[in-house]
Amino acid sequence: IKAGWKEYEEYYEFKGAIKALQQVNANIVHKRTVRKYKAQWKWEVTDEVDHDTTLDIYQLWHPMPAENLNITFTAFDGTDKKLEAKNITGWYSPNYGVKNESEVIIFATATKKIWTIIEIAGKKLR
Repeated sequence: IKAGWKEYEEYYEFKGAIKALQQVNANIVHKRTVRKYKAQWKWEVTDEVDHDTTLDIYQLWHPMPAENLNITFTAFDGTDKKLEAKNITGWYSPNYGVKNESEVIIFATATKKIWTIIEIAGKKLR
């Protein structure tokens, strides 16, 4: 429906909204806000799903395996309750036509919002 980005002193911010999952309900709108901090290896991703169903919402992350990277995912729901991650086996693609097995991190909530902080510790910015 709309998208745009702005630069702030400490981070860049992208905001977008789309009509999604129309096969489930014609009135579902998915809004995503992504903040990338300039001086840190840190992202904040907020998904808000406006809907009038009783369905849970999910965030799935497919981090590429990377040696010596300490990536953390911390998520909260629409009531600021910390969410527990569920880990399953999934896939990522390092190149077109290539599929490698990898970890999938899933957060779920019955609220309409998931806010996730992603950080890479011990990595220096150039």
